[in-house]
Amino acid sequence: MNVHLGDIEIIEMVRVAARANFWLNSEMVKPLLFLYLLTWVFTACAGDVKTPRQIPANEGRRLAGRVYQVEEESQFVLIRKYGKWAVLNGEAVISQGEGRTANLFPTGEELGEHVAADIRSGSVKVGDAVYIRKNHNP
Repeated sequence: MNVHLGDIEIIEMVRVAARANFWLNSEMVKPLLFLYLLTWVFTACAGDVKTPRQIPANEGRRLAGRVYQVEEESQFVLIRKYGKWAVLNGEAVISQGEGRTANLFPTGEELGEHVAADIRSGSVKVGDAVYIRKNHNP
């Protein structure tokens, strides 16, 4: 089945094409097209905004250093301290690492960036994090 367009339909199609050609070649269309594309890009990226990840509370503890050396026979460790080392009344020193926890007691001996502490309980390995934690005893 062949479809023949009438003369009027052909003339109308030529008029529409002429109007489209005018708008595409107009100097005003180029900046508008650029702004449209720019707006589209910025609004497309706006949907990817991520909410900030919640950081768990440190539960009254601060990272004070890392275990530098362990003397298992003598039950003491050397701790490489991070910044000023101060253990106040009512604070405990603990170490944690890969399923291990230990209660430490600082002896008060310091040598440069290292502090000595006795192992009261638990197990310690080199590289474990050392925290100073406030005791929550009422």
